[in-house]
Amino acid sequence: MIPRLDAAKIAAGDVETLATLKSAAEGIGFMTVTKTAITPARMRDVLAAYRAFFALPEADKQVVNMALTGANRKWGAPLSEHVDPDANPDYKQVFDCGFELPAGDPRAGLPVRVAPGDFVINFGEMLEMWTRGRVKATLHRVVGSSQERISVPMFFNPNFDTNVAPMGSDAVIMAGEHLSKRFAETYVHMKTKG
Repeated sequence: MIPRLDAAKIAAGDVETLATLKSAAEGIGFMTVTKTAITPARMRDVLAAYRAFFALPEADKQVVNMALTGANRKWGAPLSEHVDPDANPDYKQVFDCGFELPAGDPRAGLPVRVAPGDFVINFGEMLEMWTRGRVKATLHRVVGSSQERISVPMFFNPNFDTNVAPMGSDAVIMAGEHLSKRFAETYVHMKTKG
């Protein structure tokens, strides 16, 4: 089961809620957070803005095309990301493409549905590395369908010069270098940069 946590209880330091958060981080690697400060109405406004942007002619979106800036921010056209080297680049702008796995497959995910204003929290691979595997990074994927799907991802990373090597090790892995490597593996326009 995917833990569903109340944002106010997290902020208040509710012992039971924090224990559930810890269990989610160390167990399945993700959770949902509800009753956030972002209202469902505000989230619907954000989604409407995304829909309006994606409905623009491609020439208008090219002005903020990340491939032209050489960055990993702003608009990415379909096929601009290639997260899985064994598969085609992601066909996403307004939707994510995925494949349904057979029942019982250990990589099969749990269905996650959230209302506007609720959020899915995925713990990332950098945090898993940094904590020596104590926090779990969950493989997450989207199963494609004919229905519109818009997500508004937000990533929180340590400062560029933070050492994210496993805690207690003598290794040095700078967050910025690690992220740059991951971006080069993910974004098609960055793959050609040596």
